[in-house]
Amino acid sequence: MPTATEYVAFAGIQTVFESHSSNTKDKVIKIQLQYEFQLHMGYDPGFSGDYSPPVGTRRYDSSNTN
Repeated sequence: MPTATEYVAFAGIQTVFESHSSNTKDKVIKIQLQYEFQLHMGYDPGFSGDYSPPVGTRRYDSSNTN
């Protein structure tokens, strides 16, 4: 019988709402290594200068931090 880990997978997506200059793809990699996250990480930069939500937030109908 398959184990639970064969049925479940996790992924993280960093979405940028503000501070585009500090919330970078390199920062995601740094955080992943710092906290030893053993999961796939993605990066959604959003639109600098545009106040619409990042693509991942819109696509998966998730809330932001506001």
